[in-house]
Amino acid sequence: MSATSGVEVQRCQKPHNKVKVGVDDKEVAAVVDTAAEVTIISEDVFNAMKVRPRKVKDVKLFAAGNESMNGSVVGPVKLKLGSKVYTEFVHVAPIAQEMLLGFDILHKKAVLNMRNTTLNVDGSILPLIVENDCIQK
Repeated sequence: MSATSGVEVQRCQKPHNKVKVGVDDKEVAAVVDTAAEVTIISEDVFNAMKVRPRKVKDVKLFAAGNESMNGSVVGPVKLKLGSKVYTEFVHVAPIAQEMLLGFDILHKKAVLNMRNTTLNVDGSILPLIVENDCIQK
């Protein structure tokens, strides 16, 4: 038998597609997350808002792998996507990303074009920022 060489398996997150979103008067990098049922802003983004919107209710949010976290629904929140401004209720939770732009907003307002790496929001074409933490060797 011949000796086998070791194979290095690198573990990494999937590439993130982000878009710039105005939350209140602050610009954040929102992960375009078609698997997230709801839009979530981080607690840090919420706490940095000049005028915090009222809390509507407390919620438990479930992630893949049966993980859960406590959060809340707040609103209305002013969201600026390109040249368009929307008033929406969003979730606040202890997430690492500044914002997850979820299916609740995407399906009503946006068309995601992965080939051109753009997000069309009611006619405003926004460039996607593609981040990939996998290092190509």
